[in-house]
Amino acid sequence: IENKELEVVLGVGYGQVSQYATIQNAIDAGYTVVETKEDLLAVKPGDKIWGNVDPKGIPYDVYTEEGEPTLAEMTAGAIEALKGDSDGFFLMVEGACIDKHSHSNDMENVILSTEEFDKAVAAALRFAEEDGETLVVVTADHATGGIQHNKETGEYYFTHDTHDIIDVPVFVSAADAGFTAGKAVCNRDIPTQIARVMGFGKEQFPASTVSLK
Repeated sequence: IENKELEVVLGVGYGQVSQYATIQNAIDAGYTVVETKEDLLAVKPGDKIWGNVDPKGIPYDVYTEEGEPTLAEMTAGAIEALKGDSDGFFLMVEGACIDKHSHSNDMENVILSTEEFDKAVAAALRFAEEDGETLVVVTADHATGGIQHNKETGEYYFTHDTHDIIDVPVFVSAADAGFTAGKAVCNRDIPTQIARVMGFGKEQFPASTVSLK
């Protein structure tokens, strides 16, 4: 583990976390290893946590086996560990399976994975409301599959299995975060604006294409 400044690393599926370090590597670097829902419930503010919680992939509520944490539970556990930092924290949560299932045109699991991601967003928003100083930004790097709606049949269907070039929405939890409602923004400028909100200057994170506050 080269970057010991990372305080929370959680991943699932095909060894995406374990390929970077063994459990002993993580322990030697000062991490508490978490692998189950019970492990996450035991997390305390200030803990450094590292875990590959499921070798198959993120478990949905309807498929969750005993002891397996969902994406929302991993999000809540990560927040619990990070909220003890007096300087604040940055946490990225990815609902990666939405894209995966869109590539395979699996509508049922696209819906399930989107619902799971929505629950993770809800966990973040609950903390942001309680904390009063946390910004939640929800967006995507792209859409996939070209989903269309047939008004006559009411059905949704895929038109291809690759990435789309359409704009994707950006949702922010605070009106004063520097984003303008209805205004398009380059995706590279989103982390720039987040850095500005966190107090970093323009010299460290210059805007790439648009003028941000």
